[in-house]
Amino acid sequence: MSAREHPAIAGGVAVATGLLLMRGTRRFLFRHTLGRLQSEEALYNKAERNVKKLNLSVDLMKKESKKLLERAAFAKTDMKRGHTEVM
Repeated sequence: MSAREHPAIAGGVAVATGLLLMRGTRRFLFRHTLGRLQSEEALYNKAERNVKKLNLSVDLMKKESKKLLERAAFAKTDMKRGHTEVM
């Protein structure tokens, strides 16, 4: 009923709510307002955690690629052996 009486206010509230629900807008507002209120120690700890996560994922990728290369080499020798048996 109040939205019918004040359509401009209702539209403004709807647009503001829509903008806040968008992921990019929320991230922008957080970084430029609340994110600046964090202490340097909190920011440093967050960056350190991100570096640890990245190092862990790089190590996992290296191990996985090593396993794949070993499997490819084994498959290649197996294929050569099968080829010689067929000959």
